[in-house]
Amino acid sequence: IQTVDFLILDLIQNKLRCKFLDSLMIKAQSLGDGGIIWIAISFLLICYKKYRQAGVLHIVVLIMGVLIGNCLLKNIICRPRPCWINRAVSLLIPIPYDYSFPSCHTMSSFIAAAVLLHTDIMFAYPAFLLASVIAFSRLYLYVHYPYDIIGGIALGTIIAHLYAYYSTISNNFTPCGGTVEMIVLSFSSAFLFSHIFGYFYILVR
Repeated sequence: IQTVDFLILDLIQNKLRCKFLDSLMIKAQSLGDGGIIWIAISFLLICYKKYRQAGVLHIVVLIMGVLIGNCLLKNIICRPRPCWINRAVSLLIPIPYDYSFPSCHTMSSFIAAAVLLHTDIMFAYPAFLLASVIAFSRLYLYVHYPYDIIGGIALGTIIAHLYAYYSTISNNFTPCGGTVEMIVLSFSSAFLFSHIFGYFYILVR
């Protein structure tokens, strides 16, 4: 896995690195720092009665993501970041000191995008676009592996869909997501769990 990860990261560094993208990717990843852009959107939703419940859902699910991704999985899997291993790459941002898997910038971004999908389909398109740019910025900046990004997408999608489903049952919250989203969720779930179990196998064998 790590060989493929570094192959992709090195390809990005060698083929895509330029001043324009340097500036753009730094700005993109800064929007995901601490989930700041998504928290701001949550409070904006709360200001409108029509979307108030979705805004609260947004915040609750983001907190769940931090607890599961940052506090739990990162410290169980303990995957070193690529920039810790390959010091030859000049970083554009300070070296992060927490572990690599999953990418919590990516996870929080896709949590937010998935919740917005359940809120109003019109919100989902720009949200998923921004989430994708933030996710790619973590690869471009050499602080995450591709599998960290995929894991963050999978975990964020799962958390958001499960909580939206629970809210549908308990609070009469009506989501907009449908069959296609649930297919994506199923594939994401399969990837996430196989990836986690694979890491555990490597650790204990």
